[in-house]
Amino acid sequence: MATVVITGAGGFVGRHIAAAHAARGDRVILVDRAFEPALLDAWHGRDAAFVRADAASFGEHVSERVDALVHAAAVTADPMEIGLTPEAYVEQEVGTALAALRWAEAHRVGRRVLLSSGGVFAGSDADVFDEETPVRPASHYALTKHLIEQVVVALRAIDDRDAVCLRLGDVFGPEERSRGTRPRVSTLQRLLDEARVSGVVTPTTGAPRRAWSFAPDLGEAVHRVVHAERLQHALYHLSSDTFLDECALAAEIVRVVPGARIAERPSSSEPPRARGRFVAERFRQEFPMHTWTPFSEALARCAGTAPATGATA
Repeated sequence: MATVVITGAGGFVGRHIAAAHAARGDRVILVDRAFEPALLDAWHGRDAAFVRADAASFGEHVSERVDALVHAAAVTADPMEIGLTPEAYVEQEVGTALAALRWAEAHRVGRRVLLSSGGVFAGSDADVFDEETPVRPASHYALTKHLIEQVVVALRAIDDRDAVCLRLGDVFGPEERSRGTRPRVSTLQRLLDEARVSGVVTPTTGAPRRAWSFAPDLGEAVHRVVHAERLQHALYHLSSDTFLDECALAAEIVRVVPGARIAERPSSSEPPRARGRFVAERFRQEFPMHTWTPFSEALARCAGTAPATGATA
């Protein structure tokens, strides 16, 4: 059992990471600027603490010994959407990560795990995206993730910090919805919402294929990284082998949402650059016991047509 601080725990990915740790006996300290009432209700009676604070200053409210830190807090909104200049946005996101790392070092926290994103490859022409593929950020969000990765890799190499970055592919799962810091849901969730509300799913033809991972499985993967005795690398990709474009997603969705139909729409711009395959072989080799829920089963759970089998508070 360990005590784990998870920043951004009120968000979509963070809450699944917290749930995975709690389900396996860890004490969890959930940090976020705001928590939905439903999330607080779901955690009632569990061995957990809630800290309503910014990820840069949460340490002022944590007095107990902490074994690990998972920094999942991030603002994916464009700087203009939240009234910041690009420079201020970069300072905020990178500064928050540095503050979390500084706190962890001052309080002798063991494992430090920071989440990154496959979005660092958005501008790349590579056929395969692995941990050695040169990155090419095409957004301010991706830029900050790349900068944070560089800090973590350097601190691990120079100062022997027990820190690691996990790049995530596209994530889907229960409880995904927009919030101020994450104003847009995943493409899969958008299509699923269309199927539920209007019965018409509108995928864009020619959209690139993406790697899709089920959020509860992702939480379990992060748990494995947190509790690993020794990590061989400073950077890992986390993703299943499910690789689908929008039309393929729509076809899967209409199979699990009764009465839904597909109305494809052509792309309004030039055909997109072919997106390379996001692969997670490094994680798979180091953690061979980890499994991913079959996509059809995971989608049915999101659609409410299959029973949930894990904790997804």
